[in-house]
Amino acid sequence: MQYIEEREQMCKLVKIMFDRFVTNAVGGNVSMRVGENLALITPALMAEEKFCSLSPEDIMLVDFDMNILEGNGKPSREMDMHCGILKNMPEAAACIHAHPKNILVFACLEVPLPSVTEATRKYGVVDVLPYQKACTPDLAGKVIEYFNAKKEKIKHSGMAVMLARHGIVAIGRSLYEAYNVIERLESNAYIVLAGKLLDDNPVLKASNLQDRFKPAVFMETQG
Repeated sequence: MQYIEEREQMCKLVKIMFDRFVTNAVGGNVSMRVGENLALITPALMAEEKFCSLSPEDIMLVDFDMNILEGNGKPSREMDMHCGILKNMPEAAACIHAHPKNILVFACLEVPLPSVTEATRKYGVVDVLPYQKACTPDLAGKVIEYFNAKKEKIKHSGMAVMLARHGIVAIGRSLYEAYNVIERLESNAYIVLAGKLLDDNPVLKASNLQDRFKPAVFMETQG
């Protein structure tokens, strides 16, 4: 079996994603470039059936034409999206699709996510792609098209886009950078949502602190 170390990294990462609620039992998938035309990708139903507890043998080796080179199972149902991104964006080393609970609020309501934290400023506003059914060529095509139009950005940082009613896709120059994008954006999404609690808050009013909090500032876009 090839690329043992890379497979182990992916197994560790997907378990962290599940344990930290960065994805859920509905799904999620991860891919990582390991050669000019090769990628490792997580198996189908990794969350639904395995709760993201994978072994290196569960990770599939594929080429960018979606031929399975190693592995006895089935690769992620979003393999065409992953292979298309990696094939068209040489600087991208990894792609992660996930369902973070706070980001899902924005994705499902089809509201772009503004950046309100210093840690997410470089990403700017995270867009939401129009709805396409999950695990279809139409969805893969829209995601690939979106990232291709912004491919210069990957030379400097990771980036992401939300999928309407579905989740988020992030890419990075390493597996860890792609994950870092999602974790930062998930914290950012929580802050945007929780900021509403400061609006017309009776406890703050009673303490004469209301005027010190301006939640509207949180909704200003950056970048």
